[in-house]
Amino acid sequence: MEQTKGEPFFAPSNIRELVDVTPGNISEKLGTEWDQRGMVRMGKKQELRREFQFFSITGYAMILGCSWEFALINVVLTLSNGGKAGTIYMLMVAIFGLFFVCLSMAEMASMAPTATSEFAPRNYQKILSFSVGFFCVLGWQTSLAATCYASAQQITALINLTNASYVPSPWEVSMLSWAILLLCIFVNTVLFRKLPFIEGIVTFIHVLGFFAFIIVLWTMADRGTASSVFTEFETNGWATTGLACLVGLNGPVPYLSGADSTVHLSEELKNAAWALPRSMVATAISNYITSFIVVVTLMFCLGDLESVLESPTGQPYIAVVLNATHSVAAAKVLVVVILILVVSCSVNGVTTTSRQLW
Repeated sequence: MEQTKGEPFFAPSNIRELVDVTPGNISEKLGTEWDQRGMVRMGKKQELRREFQFFSITGYAMILGCSWEFALINVVLTLSNGGKAGTIYMLMVAIFGLFFVCLSMAEMASMAPTATSEFAPRNYQKILSFSVGFFCVLGWQTSLAATCYASAQQITALINLTNASYVPSPWEVSMLSWAILLLCIFVNTVLFRKLPFIEGIVTFIHVLGFFAFIIVLWTMADRGTASSVFTEFETNGWATTGLACLVGLNGPVPYLSGADSTVHLSEELKNAAWALPRSMVATAISNYITSFIVVVTLMFCLGDLESVLESPTGQPYIAVVLNATHSVAAAKVLVVVILILVVSCSVNGVTTTSRQLW
């Protein structure tokens, strides 16, 4: 197929009703020439605008993973099922396993950067793609509900820091979750064209907040011994320590699984065959390193395990920050940082979930 300079590589039948495609905005609408060639090779029609580039899509995936933030939140699951040592070792197990999954998916994404399955026999491709997509939709919708609920919990924790007598009712947390979901839908519809710009700002907060937590805890908190951190386990009534740790594995796996989320936006990414796999690996490595540092820091600065788990805020990490800073105001600032990032995670969750459903 011959191509005249300034014209899209697509034949007219391969373009959806993107009637506003002009020589001046081909890159924004259709991506690079390699994007166009890839879509033709896979027999796909370009139906979405390619708004994202490498750095914006990497920031998007980092925020959707929200790894070090949920590493703080999800210790409530691992501390009681595995203890300090179990929390660290199960995190290492999850990182080891999920990294190879990420590498495999990144390689496939470099060959076929599309939101649908290409790696199946042609005769069974539609049914297999639908089946996998169906379960992926369920998984991402469940994840979205969890992140909205976690955002609501940060709000109730802030209220408890202000008014110690406040005890949130389940219906209050549920209504806050719905309000956060509606906010996320608003951002993904009305403000979608600004989403790459928003991702850049939130990524900056993501990096800045990481260092804020690390510096505060290492400089102000009392630290435990290495033996207590790496050798003390909690069984929580389970028959063996190993079984308790396996139950606690439910804590780190969800927040380490977000590197593949960019696949669902591959048809909205410029130069996708090059940028997508590199973004996935960069996101995975960043999330693994930051979450590991945060978990080890938190375990050293934890203090008394029982009192932390019984925190009236319902968030053990807030009790650790309070014990370290002895300042409610400082704790509120750090919780607000977590709230902003977890709400942003929910926004990106709506983005990925909607693409899966579509």
